[in-house]
Parts: sequence; C-alpha cells; structure tokens
Amino acid sequence: MNYRKRGHLLWQAVPNQQLLPIIAVSIHSMNNTLSGKKKRLLLVDDDMDTKTFVLLALCRTQTYFECIQVTRVADALKACNLHNPDLILLDYHMPGLNGIDFLKSFRKTYPESNAPIIFYSSLLTNDVKREALMLGVNAVIARPGSVATLTRMIEEFG
Repeated sequence: MNYRKRGHLLWQAVPNQQLLPIIAVSIHSMNNTLSGKKKRLLLVDDDMDTKTFVLLALCRTQTYFECIQVTRVADALKACNLHNPDLILLDYHMPGLNGIDFLKSFRKTYPESNAPIIFYSSLLTNDVKREALMLGVNAVIARPGSVATLTRMIEEFG
C-alpha cells in the first residue's frame, strides 16, 4: 500500500481511485497516540463527500481513531472480521445491498459484537429509521447534519 501523510491525516493511494484519507488524528489526542491507545472506526459509505465530513468530525474528537473505509456491505462484513471495529458509521444508501441489509447480516454473523452503530442517511423515512432501531443501532442521524453533531455522537459512542 502507498501511504502519504498530509497534516494530521494519513492518506492511502488506492489503484484506479483517488487518494483516500484512512486515519484521522485529533490534535488533542496526541497523548493517546503516543501511548499506543487507539480505537477502530469502520466507515461504511460510498460517498466521498460524506467520508470527508466524517474525517472532519474525527479530527475534532478527543480520541485517536484508525478509520477503516469501505464502500460496500460485503466489504464491511469482511472488515468487521479483520479489524473488530469499536464503532461503526453506516450509511443507508449504497450500491447493491443497503445499510439495513448490513445490519441484518452483521447481527447474524457477529451476535456477540458490542460495537455501537451510528446509522445515517439523507433518505431517512420513518420505516427505515424504525427498522434500523429495531436492529440495534445506537443512533440515527439525518444527513446532511453538522460536523458538531457527528463529533458529539462519535465521542458519546466511541
């Protein structure tokens, strides 16, 4: 993998895609970084603008997060197995399977997981919100939201 550091972000060069930010470090969390404490956040979203939005929120947190990014439900399930995330940020609308499909598969495959899940979408209906809550998400956020709101949610559940 080809990595490049820019400011407080570590970026990964992915073949046939643009440069993707993969790790966000809060300035306030440098003590945790130096002592080796970090948490893993799994970001499941196919939208680059949202990924940037999430990374802005991560930079404002008091915790050091390693951010694992995937764009498809199948990849998200594999990432859960490989990385055992401490927090999952999950979009509803993605190509192929959606966020609800991920939740159903995740609960069947990893019933012992205690990873909090923040579910979000710009297309939230009451039915989708109700189903996500029934599947055990910890928070539901309508998008677009504010960086401050997302930062607060990450701090609360991360």
